[in-house]
Amino acid sequence: MKVLLKRDEPIQDPKLIRQGLVRSGLFFRCPNCGGGKIFKSFFATHEMCSSCHVRFDRDKGNLTGSGAINYFLACVITFFVSFFTIRQYGFFDGVTFAVLSLMVFLTFLLYRPSKALWIGLIWVFGFVYRDDEL
Repeated sequence: MKVLLKRDEPIQDPKLIRQGLVRSGLFFRCPNCGGGKIFKSFFATHEMCSSCHVRFDRDKGNLTGSGAINYFLACVITFFVSFFTIRQYGFFDGVTFAVLSLMVFLTFLLYRPSKALWIGLIWVFGFVYRDDEL
């Protein structure tokens, strides 16, 4: 796939959208080229792709949408697990502790996929691109 340079409109091709979102969301790779890694550690992202040099975090606070995705997914999963557990076993001692523990665990577990998916989404809408001066 060719490297996309600076652009200011969303990607329209559904095949490119799917490829970019799968690469970033599932494999933690650059949505633009698929070559560079998004994360340098568990919580820290690279500033730009090592292969095609697109910048992941262009503006401060740009990746806060990943927190919303993370929280939403953790809440939905926790709700369904809690619902079926309480329906099957009823209320029991420690159910509140178990639900809160599950919520905290899922928040950490879903951190990287949520952040990578968000980077893929902002790439689709044109906010992740290569700087012209490189």
